[in-house]
Amino acid sequence: MPTCSASIEHERRIALEAWQRARVDQLFTEAVDHVGVEWKQANAKNISVARKASVALLDAHVGPKH
Repeated sequence: MPTCSASIEHERRIALEAWQRARVDQLFTEAVDHVGVEWKQANAKNISVARKASVALLDAHVGPKH
């Protein structure tokens, strides 16, 4: 997306408002529920996918974490 900023795009900090983060979390949890991935709310800011079968299923859909 074009920007008026003088900063280099990959060096800019990406910060979400609280409502934006809540929406991203909601979309993510709905999507993983849809494909059968088990998840839990680890804390106020993190969603955890830790069970081996769920990690494998998530990897199959979005690719492994590097």
